[in-house]
Amino acid sequence: MRKRNSKGVSVLFLCVLLGTVILPMVAIFTYEVVRAISMQEQLQASCEAAALTGGAVLAGSDSTDPVATHAELKSAALAIFKANSVYEVPLSTAYEASSKADNPAGNKASLFIELLNPNSSPPNQPVAFGDVNGRVVHAVGAFGLVPVFGAFLGIRGPFTITAEANARVPQLDVVLCFDVSGSIDDQTPVTFVKRYWDLPSLRTKYAVTTARSGAPTVGGLASGTIYDILLPPAEGSSVNAVPPQNLDYAASGHSRPLSFSTTLRGTNTGAPPGNYPSGTGLGNSYTFTDMIVNISENADHTLKLPYTSPAGYYYPNLETVVEAARGNLENGATYSAAKLDTVPALAAVMTRSGYKADYLTEARKKVQPLSTAQQAAKDFFTIMNKNTEANFGLTCFSTDAGTAPNETDSERNVATNYSSGGTGNFPRPGVQLSKTDSNYSGCLSAIDQTVANGSTNIGDALSKAKQMLISNGRPGAKRAIVLCTDGQPTVPQSTSYGAWYARSIAYEAKDKSIPIYSVGLAQNSQIIPGECNILNDDPAKSIAYTDPNGTHSSYTPGSSNPGVSYIAGNRGKFFLVTNANYLRLTFENIARQLVQMVTVDDSI
Repeated sequence: MRKRNSKGVSVLFLCVLLGTVILPMVAIFTYEVVRAISMQEQLQASCEAAALTGGAVLAGSDSTDPVATHAELKSAALAIFKANSVYEVPLSTAYEASSKADNPAGNKASLFIELLNPNSSPPNQPVAFGDVNGRVVHAVGAFGLVPVFGAFLGIRGPFTITAEANARVPQLDVVLCFDVSGSIDDQTPVTFVKRYWDLPSLRTKYAVTTARSGAPTVGGLASGTIYDILLPPAEGSSVNAVPPQNLDYAASGHSRPLSFSTTLRGTNTGAPPGNYPSGTGLGNSYTFTDMIVNISENADHTLKLPYTSPAGYYYPNLETVVEAARGNLENGATYSAAKLDTVPALAAVMTRSGYKADYLTEARKKVQPLSTAQQAAKDFFTIMNKNTEANFGLTCFSTDAGTAPNETDSERNVATNYSSGGTGNFPRPGVQLSKTDSNYSGCLSAIDQTVANGSTNIGDALSKAKQMLISNGRPGAKRAIVLCTDGQPTVPQSTSYGAWYARSIAYEAKDKSIPIYSVGLAQNSQIIPGECNILNDDPAKSIAYTDPNGTHSSYTPGSSNPGVSYIAGNRGKFFLVTNANYLRLTFENIARQLVQMVTVDDSI
């Protein structure tokens, strides 16, 4: 018998072992590895979707409350994460993890979300939800991997696989051009008053001036909005509710003019009426000496009294409001010098330092649509500051555009032909765009200071905004101009030249890839064509609107009237607003449009 070769038997045994045990185990192991890699890639895609969704919510939110926005962010990110699957395992039961080191159960998933501050030192440090410095959404996904053939390999799991992704909100450099020309307070409720010395009764009397025929005011009296009383031209009135009031402008350029009398007004503070002691020179029923803001108003915009201000100053009647506005209730000496002890209606009023300042504080709250526009602009800055990495510039404009926070116009307080009222320096501020500072607080502060005064120089505002973006813009940041106006250009030189100048600056903006988002606030139907002509984003497009009187209509500018938003291009838009209450929604819309200009960045 031949002896078997032991070496051959060994080789045969190894072959059998390799074929029946080792190779299958290697195949199974390889399968599990490939499967794990594929699952990790799918988990990565799910994390990226969650991070991008969170970034989009953060960038596009129209809420000024960061806590609410961040809650919405987390909810949206988790929802999109749950809508995915990992190797045919739905993530619908995924939960929000409290730690990035979470270990889910087998075939379960979790998502951890945090916000990072890209400008911290070192960069990208976590911040608490509600912190506006959280500009990067960091998503960490975890999945409990259970091997399919774990029993054969002696590994049962689950093993945690993880993936993470980031989404950074966009960088934007934005300059707001904010119109503070004289017409921006035409909807303010006011009362025109004749203050005069009545010789028969030997006392000062007060009469509400008669409105011109056709004024939609109560009892035919000059008490209501500036617009309804005076009916200015399409571009609005230069008469202002608070200083500089320009009261002499009421006599011309309006369809329902009233006449300001400097002589009957007399000395502004600490003196009786100008016709004291003769009692003559009363003018006619359209003559006035004072225009007060209806610091408390009825539904018909007439003065609602008595009224006690939040600061505790008491206004029982018209006489008190007039004398508070003049500064005659500050102390007993001034009160007596103005002969107010002859006025029975003031007998119960105690003089008190600060009455004039209190009146002005309350009056400024009623200035419309400026007050509404100020709040809408501040909300715009707040939303952009909270949701994006935005740096801001601001130029408030009227006859010229402001470039510094302390910039002012020097004007007579009461009327250009009335020196007794004194002269004031009235804010027309600007805030320069910065490469290193958002200027958020500075812009809010500057907006709050603004008062109505002057003409409308849209071209100068666009020019200064454009220069800010060119000189001070950050490399890589998207740039945009937002223009808010209630009129059309009236200067420099003329309406036609002012329009040409504004369009020329828009062409320059186009060359620098700077879009112009324009808001036209139409306080009257007559201004709508002019605004559409100069601001539109497509002159061939019909613009549908409901005018301030509630009439539905439309207007097409035509090819000869390209708007500044159209000329500048780069996705700039025009928004016609015929009700000031919709300004905030319009600014929110612009904020979303600006964010959509920039692709959410998935890298940090």
